[in-house]
Amino acid sequence: MIPYLSLAALLTSVCLIFYWSLLKSEKLFKTNRWFLLAGIILSFTLPAVKVPKQFIFDPTTINLLPAQVKFETLLPAVKKQGQLSERVSSNPNIINSKLLVSGKPYSLINFIKTIVFYLYWMGVIISTFYFLIRIAVLSYMILNNPVLKDGHYHIVTTQKDHAPCSFGNYIFINKGKYDSQTSSLILLHEKIHANQLHSFDLILSEILLIIQWCNPFAWYYRTAIINNLEYLTDESVLEADTVDTSEYQLSLLKVCSNKFINITLNYNRPLIKKRIIMMNSEKPKTNKRWKYLLLLPLLALLLSVFNKSNASNNLIFSKTKLIMDTVKDQESKIQGDWSATLIDQDITFHFKDSHNVISNIDANLNDVYGFSSGNDLTFTLKKWAGSIVFKGNFNGSKGSGEYTFSPNKEMEDLLNGLGVTLERGDSFAFFAFNIKKEFLECLKTDSIHDVTTGNLNLSAMLDVDDQYITMLKNEGFTNMGLSQIIAAKTAAIDEKYIIDMKSKYNKLTLDELLISKNPGIKGASLNALIEENSKPNK
Repeated sequence: MIPYLSLAALLTSVCLIFYWSLLKSEKLFKTNRWFLLAGIILSFTLPAVKVPKQFIFDPTTINLLPAQVKFETLLPAVKKQGQLSERVSSNPNIINSKLLVSGKPYSLINFIKTIVFYLYWMGVIISTFYFLIRIAVLSYMILNNPVLKDGHYHIVTTQKDHAPCSFGNYIFINKGKYDSQTSSLILLHEKIHANQLHSFDLILSEILLIIQWCNPFAWYYRTAIINNLEYLTDESVLEADTVDTSEYQLSLLKVCSNKFINITLNYNRPLIKKRIIMMNSEKPKTNKRWKYLLLLPLLALLLSVFNKSNASNNLIFSKTKLIMDTVKDQESKIQGDWSATLIDQDITFHFKDSHNVISNIDANLNDVYGFSSGNDLTFTLKKWAGSIVFKGNFNGSKGSGEYTFSPNKEMEDLLNGLGVTLERGDSFAFFAFNIKKEFLECLKTDSIHDVTTGNLNLSAMLDVDDQYITMLKNEGFTNMGLSQIIAAKTAAIDEKYIIDMKSKYNKLTLDELLISKNPGIKGASLNALIEENSKPNK
């Protein structure tokens, strides 16, 4: 449940930030309404979508093409003279480790999870109760005040000192406070709310708040929905030929109040000021609906990064280092049992070694040397980073036996020279990623810093190779970190883009190139950012 809610909250936040950055100031209120509604719906549906394995992309979830590897480590309980002696150290690559003490989950972790669980559901219950109270208040007002039928509208005439509001087809107004012209304009405004079913948006935003009450972006999301609905309604009112803009704005000022029913659309002072400013702004002369399309690749990226497929041959890389008081395993070879399934030319190997590391590798049969059917077989999967020797039987589509993985000593020496400290399982991961000798040599020759196991894995996933680094170096970029290079590759910074930017700016750094790829940064903003060390060409 926690991963689902976390991803849902992240998607909600991303949709809101996207709206704030690119859409908030655009007078495309109807399109913005559907965008905000779709954002809520997608936030709750997309986390449940199973992403195909070939689209998984995660710094901690490593998807290999054509081979996938899955590691899941369970640390066994270790007893010494009646006492447990365990220490666990982890790094950012760890995503699926469980510490077991005498066969039971570690009490502190369990305690924290229990507290978080009860706090969350307590918040959900309180939020639901608050929502129901506001519905009850509206019902009470309907039952205890005169209700006038006006077509399919129900006008509830109250004596309360609150601003006019509407919910569903019910319009709440104290007509005695306003002159006839003001009442007429406000009723027109509220009828448009009812016609366009704006209460549906409000209910959906309330459900969002109930489920994501602890996400501050959800509260701002609700405010964005309310503001946009008011902008949309104002636009619809002013489209009527009989309505004068100045008179309508004056009527809004007459009814503004800080007393309103929270669940309804209302007339608070700060919002009315924003509405008047929006009414007086000009409509865009060009069609800017293309901006909405920018969200699609962003959502796809988030799903591929954070959503994990349940398919068995998707890779999950989980590395946990267990240090006991008296034992530290520094073996370079990995041995254990294997089983395999063959479907056409695709073969999936399942491994389990003596350290309870469970892994899967999917490969093409053409990459397996000496493979055949029968008993007492020996065949090999080779790459520059090392090799796996399989021994056992393979009959029909099933096989099993024992395996030994041997890393390439040359690779380990190169990595040590780059300052990379190898832990058990690292060499196997580099083997699975098919890391290249030329790439490691390039990192050393060009003095690339920030070289870590995580960054090396990301480099392999994004096809960051020695040729790309050489291109950046030839374009004048020095003292580069591997994280910067990965970011540049992700941002699609290629030679053509660099040449184009150099024609506009002198002494452009790699960080400034990355900033220039931000869709919210325009020419003037970029000039200001690089003013100290870069001037536009004349």
